[in-house]
Amino acid sequence: MYRPKSEYYELPIKYDQTIVRLLVQSPTRMYVYWEVTDDTIKNLNIDYNECTPILKITNLTKNYSYEIKIDPYANNYYIDVKDVDCNYKVELRKKV
Repeated sequence: MYRPKSEYYELPIKYDQTIVRLLVQSPTRMYVYWEVTDDTIKNLNIDYNECTPILKITNLTKNYSYEIKIDPYANNYYIDVKDVDCNYKVELRKKV
């Protein structure tokens, strides 16, 4: 019996990879998304109920950085920047 293929493909909720990706949306806005695997959390001895995750944004061109406190259960964030035409680096960290 022939069964037509579905038009839809369900994307997985997780890919089981620890990654952080930064995308430029406009000259003054960036979008960052991440996934942290359960194994990484376990190996780093992180208790999500007691840690404060942050995004550390570093302007590599002008040599300064700052931190943004984020929700422990978030997996993406929009970042507004004041300096255009600069290189940036974003790190997902826990507040110590």
